[in-house]
Amino acid sequence: QMQRVAIARALVNKPQVLLADEPTGALDSVTSVQVLDLLKELSKECLVVMVTHNEDLAEKYSTRIITLKDGEMTGDSNPYNPTEDEIKESEAKEEENNKQYLDKKGKMKRVGMPFWTAFKLSLSNLKSKIGRTILTCFAGSIGIIGIALVLSVSNGFDHYIQQVETSTLSEYPVELSNQSLDMTALFASFLASTRATSKKQATENVTPNWVFVDLLKSIASSSKTNDLYSFRKYIEEEEHKKELMKYATHITYEYGTKLYAYDATRKNQDGNFEIRMVEPFTLPPNKEGEDPYYVYSPSFGKSTMEGYMRNLTIWDELYDDGDSSDGLVSDVLKNQYNLKAGKWPESYDEAIIVVDENNQITDSTLYALGLADDDQGRDVGDEYIYAIFDYVNDPENNPSPSDNPKYNEYFNWTYEELLESQYYILPQSSMYKKDSTSITVDTYSFISDEDLMDLFNDYENNDIVKVKVVGVVQPNPNSDTHSIGGALGYTSALTDYLNTVNNDSEIVAYQNANPDYCLTDYYINGTKVGGKGSKFSDIRETIRVMLGESFYNTYTEEYLRNQQLRSYGYRDLEQPSSIKIYPKDFEAKDKIIEFIDHYNAQVDDESKKISYTDYVGTIMGSVTTIVNAVTYVLVAFVSISLIVSSIMIAIITYISVLERTKEIGILRAMGASKRDVKNIFNAETFITGFISGVLGVVIAIILDIPISLIIFSLAGIKNIAALPWLGGVSLVLISFLLSVISGLIPASYAAKCDPVVALRSE
Repeated sequence: QMQRVAIARALVNKPQVLLADEPTGALDSVTSVQVLDLLKELSKECLVVMVTHNEDLAEKYSTRIITLKDGEMTGDSNPYNPTEDEIKESEAKEEENNKQYLDKKGKMKRVGMPFWTAFKLSLSNLKSKIGRTILTCFAGSIGIIGIALVLSVSNGFDHYIQQVETSTLSEYPVELSNQSLDMTALFASFLASTRATSKKQATENVTPNWVFVDLLKSIASSSKTNDLYSFRKYIEEEEHKKELMKYATHITYEYGTKLYAYDATRKNQDGNFEIRMVEPFTLPPNKEGEDPYYVYSPSFGKSTMEGYMRNLTIWDELYDDGDSSDGLVSDVLKNQYNLKAGKWPESYDEAIIVVDENNQITDSTLYALGLADDDQGRDVGDEYIYAIFDYVNDPENNPSPSDNPKYNEYFNWTYEELLESQYYILPQSSMYKKDSTSITVDTYSFISDEDLMDLFNDYENNDIVKVKVVGVVQPNPNSDTHSIGGALGYTSALTDYLNTVNNDSEIVAYQNANPDYCLTDYYINGTKVGGKGSKFSDIRETIRVMLGESFYNTYTEEYLRNQQLRSYGYRDLEQPSSIKIYPKDFEAKDKIIEFIDHYNAQVDDESKKISYTDYVGTIMGSVTTIVNAVTYVLVAFVSISLIVSSIMIAIITYISVLERTKEIGILRAMGASKRDVKNIFNAETFITGFISGVLGVVIAIILDIPISLIIFSLAGIKNIAALPWLGGVSLVLISFLLSVISGLIPASYAAKCDPVVALRSE
């Protein structure tokens, strides 16, 4: 039966030649005859070549018998004697057939096993041991799973850091001011001076430590005037702008534009519109209608309090990087705040109100925005201010306003009520009105309340802007930074509008046409030094007499004229008061500083070199170092995982070699080269490595879900574990390449096996 099975196995592929080595050697006579009858029948379809020592069987069944003895042919029962033509024809045919085995040089080609055949052999072997193959691939995927999870968390953390960086840098850009003081250098100098004095030998008597002298000297050397005109021209050149924008989200130019805002909804007791300035901050007149500088408390007068309040940001220009999916508001800002009602501003005459996380606004801001008055014209806000100072002056006889139910009742709004807020924005140039025409030069004075009322009543026909509050926003708890410093945010488009109106105004044009004359009264620190229509040269002489030579040297005619133009709202758009460069991230910030340093290096004139304030570098200088250190640790961890995975794959491949030693011997005996044997095991590692990589990535993606949920519950950070597609593909490729590298030594060992020794192995 085994012989029959062997014959059947040989016939499966329908061979043209069947080789039978002693097919009856281990059989009895009856079975031998049966097997030979079968071979005789097969000889009708293919050539059967049989080796036997039984001459009787050979005589009975063979059509041709070739006798061999000691390796030499001793007889042939049917010798073939071809003619000369047949020999030539046979040689020609053989030569033609052999061409496919020759290379271009006429030498015999090297016979080798195609890689696809090696791949199929390896795949067949893996299929035959499917259980172990699955376990092997899973074991190989463990390292990939670990790396994928690290990459997932690292990728999510990188995105989170980038969001924090972008959000933080929107609040702390690299700022260049026309008047600059290098705080970093100042602190460094102060600390160096302190350390130096601490090393001095102590004296017997008390002596001064001259730190203040060094500090003032450092302030003098650290403060300077920046030539922002030249620097702006430099960065606006196409080549330099392109280089700088590799590292910056955007660049803003600020000109110190002043905002004059009035409550557009304020009414008096009669229900008529009443003028009230809300920006800059203005306190109400005292209750008795006395001098406006009436002392509100023993410590603070009205001017002192107003000066203090004006230092608090209430009206704030919204951060604008030019990257908005709709409207005028940056997408970065929209990520920092949640819109609670209304919409984001879409034009220059729209604004938003900002409430805190508890849906509150400070009482000072409520008053400053005109929200503290009721809709019936009652000055509840003014009453509240009076109540505050009454309480401060005499707390024993006056209750705290915060405990008064009246104010708690009035100071309560719905979002819809806040969205009814409106404000008149008055361009600075509109605050001046021409006096009667003079023979020498026309002069201008501040407009009266009556003139101002006329402007407001006819605002649609002049340059006044009526700004409407169109939205209420609240800080996003998932954002670590919130860049709106005030309670009312307006767009940069409003600033651009005011600059355009002021620069094109009548008073600015007239001042430029009469550069020698001062059109209004001129004051220095509250002291009048020149009247309307005075020449700037005469004003300088007055300054020399009243204030001294130092003021005289500082206040040149050009300086006086420029100051007058600025008081009318004029801003030279090529001469910003400050330049803010917003980096993409911390590393980009360093590149921006290098850009500025490069500019300073190529400037010959020391006065044109730029001094800058690096808020992020001062406040968070070590963040980049920490982030890099964490990155290096993760890279080291990944490297260790890769090494462990590589060793494991090499061991598994080596075990496979040991198990298939006899197979190696058979392949070599059949003519397979060492390279063919290598390819078989390399193909096996290819398959194992690829499956391990894919399996590891899939498992990691599944595990990312619970990891993200756990981190969100602990730290409140959403979607922290997310494997990037490029990282997943890279890991599969890395697994594939590592398996190849790891299998090189075991495959080489398999190729070097002695075929004879390999065949004897069990």
